[in-house]
Amino acid sequence: MAVAHTLTLHIDHAQEGTYLRLPFTMPAGTERLTICYRYERYRESDAGGGFTTSEEVNIIDLALVAPNGSEAGASEPNGASGSNKSQVIISATWATPGYRPMSLTPGVWQIIVGAYQVAPEGVDITYELTF
Repeated sequence: MAVAHTLTLHIDHAQEGTYLRLPFTMPAGTERLTICYRYERYRESDAGGGFTTSEEVNIIDLALVAPNGSEAGASEPNGASGSNKSQVIISATWATPGYRPMSLTPGVWQIIVGAYQVAPEGVDITYELTF
């Protein structure tokens, strides 16, 4: 049975150019992890004459770190996709390109949030995890 979990994060403009860690717990017995994330990437405005323009206002990168288990606090990178994907899937036999297939070890995993470009008012990000 799939279990969904939602995480939210607000990034202030002052955090632009930094990497933030968003921890979550991988339940025991998980065979597949799906991470979907969304945020306001483009903002449209009226250009007049029935035309609109679209400006890229936020760019948020995504990476994932799995627990290593060999020593306290150790971790190993599982992969990264920058901001070019809005969904990542990982299992023991298949993973989204940019990530590697691996057993989904129970414990504390981390989403690495790259605040590459952040609008002056900041940005809200929603991560939906399905185990």
